[in-house]
Amino acid sequence: MKLSEFLLTLNKNELTNIARKSGVSGYSKLKKEALIDLIVSHMSNPETLEEHHLFLLTPSAIELLKILLTAGGRMKDDGLRKEMLKIRSSTTYYKALREVQALSLVFEEWEEEEREDYWEESYFYTIPEDLIAPLSKITETIVPTTVDEEEEGDIGEITSFDDLLDTFYTKDELKELVREAGLKVSGKKAELIDRVLYESVYDLDVLLDTLFSKSILREICSFLGLPVSGTKITLIQRIIDKVPPKKERKMAPVTPTPEVQPALAKPSVAAVETAPEVTPEPLVRIKSKQLFEDLYELMRQLPVESLKLSRKTGAKEKDIERFVYGSLLTWGQQKGINVDNQAVGLLGPDVRVPDISIGNYDVAIELKYISAVEDARAAFGQAHEYADRWKYVILYVFDPNNNFTPSLEKALKNNPQIKVIIRR
Repeated sequence: MKLSEFLLTLNKNELTNIARKSGVSGYSKLKKEALIDLIVSHMSNPETLEEHHLFLLTPSAIELLKILLTAGGRMKDDGLRKEMLKIRSSTTYYKALREVQALSLVFEEWEEEEREDYWEESYFYTIPEDLIAPLSKITETIVPTTVDEEEEGDIGEITSFDDLLDTFYTKDELKELVREAGLKVSGKKAELIDRVLYESVYDLDVLLDTLFSKSILREICSFLGLPVSGTKITLIQRIIDKVPPKKERKMAPVTPTPEVQPALAKPSVAAVETAPEVTPEPLVRIKSKQLFEDLYELMRQLPVESLKLSRKTGAKEKDIERFVYGSLLTWGQQKGINVDNQAVGLLGPDVRVPDISIGNYDVAIELKYISAVEDARAAFGQAHEYADRWKYVILYVFDPNNNFTPSLEKALKNNPQIKVIIRR
């Protein structure tokens, strides 16, 4: 995949952070699509690529890039780790990996292979294909450097969240966190950790979700002796349960709010009146992959010709949501499977959630009415964002004007975790 396609999978905040760290100017007021174009243009220039990206990397991060480039720009996670550990410690490897990911030089991809009686997840680290040639040329001239002592060092015992921050966060990253929290940024690393954990109101899951990719969370779980399968949210919760903070944390004040029923928590009154009475079965566990395939086939066969859309674009999406949710709710009751509208309360008020969540983070369903190319790109990005937290994603779009381009559709089909259904 090209750099622009990888960047489409990121949200606006992540893109803004990349632009800021890379020395890109004039990005603050740009929309997502324009911001992606600006970053791609900036990184396509060999001079700015070297000055604002490679110049910021530690010697270990340069070595990691060289290993990936030697392998053609793509390696399985355990293969890259094995090669890096021949020349660097495990702590340095994780830090180097985060460095190159933070500057959009390396992205992670996920694949699933069917075995005899199970599906095996595989993670790959990939350099965008349009960066391989310039990076190869630039790194050829960089002579390997001795690593500073403070950069080296292996992972010690981790028994608390405090130890986790000390091991995997750099001092500069901790300073950024305390600055955003409006706290004093000077002091030793241990003092910064204390402020992040005990003076700020950062949620622990937000801290892990913000700075760690899913593949690195899997590495941390492995080091802690925890299972490495499951969604990103599942991995985060395992880590928090295993290594809680040393002391009791300050909690954010809670403002009581009246209970509000979600706008689409039920199908329309007419649908309820005409629907046959259903006796729900006990909730059951179905393999996520099979559930994903069954839902995809079910949604492909929904009788969309009976759907009447409003004139306004915003209202059209509500019409689609009511139609699909009403159909899936009945199906879920018959199968004994949870069907949650807008995934209410799953991740908190500040985290974007899909229109419908099936099972226990098994399948996320996002419904879109595409009226412009920007809508299609936004839908593409959301699908990848949800794929980081749900096991599978179905993107169901109405695209009457063919704005969902073949390249976007192809890029989605290359991800085994996502399926797209396009109605025109």
